[in-house]
Amino acid sequence: MFSTSHPSVLVHAQVVETLGDTVISSDRYINLHTQALIDWSLGYRSRATDTWETILLSYPFDIMTLKFALDTYDQMMTQRTV
Repeated sequence: MFSTSHPSVLVHAQVVETLGDTVISSDRYINLHTQALIDWSLGYRSRATDTWETILLSYPFDIMTLKFALDTYDQMMTQRTV
C-alpha cells in the first residue's frame, strides 16, 4: 500500500554503533541510558532491561527508566505468547 524506504538492519546497526561511540559522557547515568537504548534499538531487549534495572538500583524513583523497563518487559512477554 504505502511504501517507505527503511534502512537495512546492518546500516541501522552501524549508525547506532557510531552514535554510541560519539556519545560519551562523564555521567554514568547518561552512559547507561545510551547503552540501553542502543541495545533496545538493535533488538537486544533483555540486555536493555538489565541495564535499566542497573539504573534503577541507583535511581529507584526514575520514572522514565521504570517506564522503559516495564514497556520492554511487556513487549517481550507479548512476543512470547503470540
